[in-house]
Amino acid sequence: MTRKMKDAVRAINVLERRIIRAEDDADAMLWEQAERAVGQLDGGLSQRALAAQWLNARTGKPYDEHHVRFVRKVFEQCAELTPRPRFREAYNELANSKPSKPNPDTVPFHWINAANDVHRLCASIQKTWPEAHPLLPWILRKVAEDIEREEADDDRRGDRTQDTDTGPDCSLERDVPIVA
Repeated sequence: MTRKMKDAVRAINVLERRIIRAEDDADAMLWEQAERAVGQLDGGLSQRALAAQWLNARTGKPYDEHHVRFVRKVFEQCAELTPRPRFREAYNELANSKPSKPNPDTVPFHWINAANDVHRLCASIQKTWPEAHPLLPWILRKVAEDIEREEADDDRRGDRTQDTDTGPDCSLERDVPIVA
């Protein structure tokens, strides 16, 4: 190999290291940005308000609520993982995933128990308070929201075992296309 070729290969390797460093720095900044966005949401700013004020630096236009929602979900589901996935890969996995239909043969036992509890609750409410019948959808929605909130809290603390598909696979492979 000639001296000129060696210098060219050395330059290629220097660029490789600079590229990796830049990607790592960008990833760290994306996680920090997500943490700040979630902090604003937790502080009371609505997703709509944050989206309207959060400008895409490439287009100069505000992001939409879907982006804010995905950023929050990625942060909440993946930020504490070790090793933590690349932010854009986790984001794209979540944004591009299709919801799966539950398989009745693999429904977790606690879901069946919960469904039976809800059924008994509805029957009890209808028996003791017949005029509440129109309120049942609202009551069930509130109960479901409480359950989702508790499960999200459990997930953040790591208290629940993952026996269903609850979100992005944060142990991502590195060939996911980036479309952020």
